Amino acid sequence: MVAGAGSNLNQQFGWPIWLGNFICVLLIFLVGMMDTKRVIDAIGVVAPFLIILVIAINFRSLLTAEWDIAFMNIEALELSSPLPNWWVSALNYASVNLTTGVATAFLLGGVEKDKKVARKGGLIGGIIVGLLIVLINLTLFATSSQVASFDLPMLQMARLIQPWVGLVMSILIFFEIWNTAMSVLYSFSTSFITPKKKNFRYVLLGVVVAATALSFGGFTNVISFVYPAVGYGGFIVLGIFVYAWYKFCIKQKENQEKTSVETIKE
Repeated sequence: MVAGAGSNLNQQFGWPIWLGNFICVLLIFLVGMMDTKRVIDAIGVVAPFLIILVIAINFRSLLTAEWDIAFMNIEALELSSPLPNWWVSALNYASVNLTTGVATAFLLGGVEKDKKVARKGGLIGGIIVGLLIVLINLTLFATSSQVASFDLPMLQMARLIQPWVGLVMSILIFFEIWNTAMSVLYSFSTSFITPKKKNFRYVLLGVVVAATALSFGGFTNVISFVYPAVGYGGFIVLGIFVYAWYKFCIKQKENQEKTSVETIKE
């Protein structure tokens, strides 16, 4: 995400990549010094605006695309991928999204005390993300010849519509990238020490510095290596969650049976 912040501002404004990286991590550190509720509020501000603009850009791109499916398929097949085939890519992509969402889910779940609200939020959020992923990937398929060579294809889609749309999109993408980096790095830091302790700032600073150093590998290179690795690792994490949920359901069933037996005895 930090690498993406630099690439975003470089693609739109021509700024040095290191400058975009630095601005992103500086914002992460400054906002991370606030209390958890303020961090969550900051994370939630940008998302609605980006979702609206992404939907508008995608529909505009789909309506103006030349729908030659055979030609689109040839172009798509010519694109390079770090993964062996489409079905591994699909599973890996799903795993990446679910695994990276866990950090934010834990952060939000720790603050939201109402289980029903948390459940509904997770369900509605999951549906929205799923629909957006389908829409974005369909648009990428339809416009691959125009956007595939850019680090941030969605930004290029916006720029093709109007320069000012690209400008707005680049700003929203930057803050959404910061949003994601903020939630992941903040959550990662809180796994070592509670934010209420004074030493938390040093842990967060260390994590931010490490992320900054790794970001200089280049956005495309980082994505092509880190995302597949996270996806494969996510299979293990998701397997653990499924097993834990299975054990929880078994325990709940045993408790219900025990309660029923005790009721009958009484």
